[in-house]
Amino acid sequence: MYRRSFFLTGIGGLASLSSFSSGAQEQLPSGTLNIYVGFPAGTVTDGLSRGIAERVRNELGRPVVVLNQPGATGMISLERLKRAPADGSVIGVVPLTSGLIAPMFKTRPGFDLTTDFDSVIMLGHYALAFSVSPALGVDDWAGFLRWARANPNDLFYGHGGTGGLAHLMGGLLSGATGLGMKDVPFKGDVEAMGVVFGGQVQSALVSTVSARPLYQGKKLKVLAVTSRTRDPGMGDVPTFVELGYPNAVSENWVAAFAPKGTPARALALWNKAINNALSEPGFRQTLSNQGYIVDGGSAESLADTVVGDARKWRRVMEAAGFKATD
Repeated sequence: MYRRSFFLTGIGGLASLSSFSSGAQEQLPSGTLNIYVGFPAGTVTDGLSRGIAERVRNELGRPVVVLNQPGATGMISLERLKRAPADGSVIGVVPLTSGLIAPMFKTRPGFDLTTDFDSVIMLGHYALAFSVSPALGVDDWAGFLRWARANPNDLFYGHGGTGGLAHLMGGLLSGATGLGMKDVPFKGDVEAMGVVFGGQVQSALVSTVSARPLYQGKKLKVLAVTSRTRDPGMGDVPTFVELGYPNAVSENWVAAFAPKGTPARALALWNKAINNALSEPGFRQTLSNQGYIVDGGSAESLADTVVGDARKWRRVMEAAGFKATD
């Protein structure tokens, strides 16, 4: 069942309808506009989508609804987006994990992000944090390496689900360090961090967005991040690049796509409205506080990123020895 959230309330909301751009009305179909999200309400991707929906409705001249379609690491929503009307009425907010990485673990994923969709805009990105429980008794990456080599049978890392960026990144780190870490999948970052905090698993790779509040509350130690530069909310935590792993860079982007064949004018209207939303200082600050690095930009630059990342992560998957399954 879809979860619907309308961003028009009371007389004020109805009054704003009368001031909608006539240009947008002419280029978009009548009725409600939809944003597909492949995760439940309250998740990171959902929150970003709702913030955008609230801010673009006036400029696009339509009510905007977020439709939550959770399942299969976000891939169910993408399969539905592929089949949705290509008339400008629908876009999907898609993380890198759902669009490119999780499908690589399936022999028949049901879609190809590089060919089955039209790019709209890059929204933002964030990195991963290698986290350990304070009870482990290590204070930095060097300390973790010493502990790991002394406890080779206890080397497990948790992550938020098979086929996710953290799953793949853990395999890359395992090979780069020679530690042979074994992965333990959980149902999202919250569950993965919970078992690390409780001491059931020694470490976890989770998003910096998820890790930052627990790190700042001193409930979780973060030993390194996978971004190119340090996370603004965890400035004393080094990057893996600083620690001597130049290829251990991964930043999970979130972007908007539309069904293939959506009219160019409709795509341009969505791109302009979302760029304007992302440029609002208050919204940018909110997203920054949550751990996002805000992007925006052209549809063309997003399309180039998708093609390049598809090649990159396919190579990483093959090097790490991961195999696609049914």
